[in-house]
Parts: sequence; structure tokens; C-alpha cells
Amino acid sequence: IIGYPGFGNIAEDTSLKNFSDLEEYVTGKINSESILIAQSMGGIFAVNKAFTDASLIKGLVLIATSGGIDLTPFNVQDWRTEYQEQYPRYPEWFMTTNVNYDEYLEKINIPTLLIWGDKDYDTPLRDGILMKRKIKNSELIVFKDSTHYSYLENLDVILSENYI
Repeated sequence: IIGYPGFGNIAEDTSLKNFSDLEEYVTGKINSESILIAQSMGGIFAVNKAFTDASLIKGLVLIATSGGIDLTPFNVQDWRTEYQEQYPRYPEWFMTTNVNYDEYLEKINIPTLLIWGDKDYDTPLRDGILMKRKIKNSELIVFKDSTHYSYLENLDVILSENYI
């Protein structure tokens, strides 16, 4: 588990000045063969590592993540204001970043499991369907009546079906 410095109860790292610094920090921690499991914004880091250093990545599990896709056309719910109110000490650059890795998704050829809830208004199912089309060797699992936290809402099914 890779925590983000300055988030939650992880000590702050003053050398991290922007999203790119955080991305370099997180992906730099992945230095052995791994299956990356990432939810929401974490998917941006997992996708980055998959196309910059695929030799270390044995598989991806991307849960309700944009993975760096531009979500503007999807007219998604704006989570940033509420998130900033809930976590006022998190850096503004985390909320306002706009990473676009869309062109790299088609270059990823790593076994990838995509997990979505059909009632996710932060990262809608259309995003998961688009990622399924773009990432070779990917499978999309959709949980009915589940939200952005479908992995928590269906953890018993995910573990009992050996999805991960």
C-alpha cells in the first residue's frame, strides 16, 4: 500500500509541489514485480506505471478510475468541491489536476481487471466501458446498484469469486 504524503495520517513531504511530483513519488515506490490495485485517482498512477515500466507490472486491477482519461465528455459529477471541503488540508493541485493518458491506454497489454458500479456518479460506467475497449487483455466486471466504492460494497463477492 502506497500512501500519499500529506494525505490522511501520512507525514507530509515538502518536496512534493505538484501532481507530477506525487506521481513520480508513487510510481517510484513500485520497484519489484507487482499486481497494481488502484481505486479512483490511484488509477492514474497505475496506468502511468503500466506504460512507462510494464516490465514490473504483472497485472492491473483498476476500480472506478479515470486512469487519466478526460472525463469532460461524460458530464460527470464534480467531486472536487465536496472533497476539498471534507479534506481542506489536501493540496489544491491534487483537486485541479487534469492528466490525460488516453493515448497510452491502447499501448497497455497487461492483464487488466476493471471493476465498476453501475451507480457510480463520480466515475461513470461509460468510463469503464471505454477503458475496456482501449486496454488490450482487459475484463470489465460491473456490480449492480453499486457506487464509486463498489469494491467495498461487494468485497465478499470479489474475494469469493477469486477476481483478485
